[in-house]
Amino acid sequence: MTAPLITAEPCAVCDNNVIENDTGYRYCRATPHGDPDGCPTWQAARELEGKASESAAHWQAKIRHTPADVRRDAILNECGVYEQWASDLGAEFNAHEWLGRCGVAEAVAS
Repeated sequence: MTAPLITAEPCAVCDNNVIENDTGYRYCRATPHGDPDGCPTWQAARELEGKASESAAHWQAKIRHTPADVRRDAILNECGVYEQWASDLGAEFNAHEWLGRCGVAEAVAS
């Protein structure tokens, strides 16, 4: 089982995220029905997670066909893009997990 790529949801820091004191029910004021699935920021976090997963699979498939120094630079650059995208959304990106999915965590961590 792999760890999630988004480790802190944008809802955690969003002013539209409301938790009722009496019931503990969570709802989103940014959506018509209070469902966070309809929130554009939440959807963008899901899009980020999907694109990052696809990219990791792509890198895993290319690992034997790309020179190590080129791969290292490209993967670190792309990881930085995902981290910034998540930060812009108020979320956190699990770079260690993503690098592992790319198949280069040991090489990149050094």
